Amino acid sequence: MGVIVQPSLLGVLGLILNFGLPLVVGLITRPSWAPQLKGSLLLLVALVKTVLEAWVLALSSGVPFNFWAVLISTAVNFVIAVGAWFGLLKGTAIAELAKNSLLKDGDYIDSELDELQRE
Repeated sequence: MGVIVQPSLLGVLGLILNFGLPLVVGLITRPSWAPQLKGSLLLLVALVKTVLEAWVLALSSGVPFNFWAVLISTAVNFVIAVGAWFGLLKGTAIAELAKNSLLKDGDYIDSELDELQRE
């Protein structure tokens, strides 16, 4: 007898989202921010994603929310996201688009903050 693998829809969507987490962090950070801050934000985004997945699973199947499983899954999701960034996404056009789309260095907000600090 062989092993039959039947992935759940939520599991497959979660795996796909893990590859997009670095792009989400790229959207909400500035290019000049420290890599440590970006990594911390990636970990936070992975935690939020994992908590939401576990919450949906707990509500839909009636199983109790398992905090330790969420922490372990967060670590796995973070490692997958970092691997996706360094292995697949870094230096690609979509990564550059994400890094330069929402928050840019030297944009209007920066000039307004500099002006307020001078006053």
